[in-house]
Amino acid sequence: TGLASTSVGFVPGTLAGIILGASYGSYIDANGTLEDKLANRGVNVIVLGDQILIVIPSARIFDEMTPTINPSAYSTLELVADYINTFDKTLVKVAVYTNDMGSCRANLSLSEEQAHKVAKFLLVSGLDARLLVAKGYGGTHLVEKNSKIWDGSDNYRIEITLEKLHA
Repeated sequence: TGLASTSVGFVPGTLAGIILGASYGSYIDANGTLEDKLANRGVNVIVLGDQILIVIPSARIFDEMTPTINPSAYSTLELVADYINTFDKTLVKVAVYTNDMGSCRANLSLSEEQAHKVAKFLLVSGLDARLLVAKGYGGTHLVEKNSKIWDGSDNYRIEITLEKLHA
């Protein structure tokens, strides 16, 4: 009976945690700033003087190891576009990275296709094409060594750098 009562308490506790977590996420999305909303979706926004770095795990945007944007990621990319569009005269650089396992050519090709998909999405969202650059870097600039994990590795990432243009 101890085991049964423990599992009975576990299930309601888990359900309550899921409900409370989802409620908090919905509250942030409804009442937070764009930066709060992005953070709620696993996007890091780092301000470095006149530059802003937006880092998104690739697994949050793309289907595993493909350049196909997951439909559930559209709202996150729309928030990123909204955030970028709050700045005037800003150069936007989209860089995508993979790991260094396997074929260098395949990793570079995947990252280039992903970078162009993100850039295309941003363009459709109203970004000025003259101020947008997209490039894939494959398995260069690793954050961690020899990580093969798609969904947990910091190597598979999208970095969007915003640089203020001076007149």
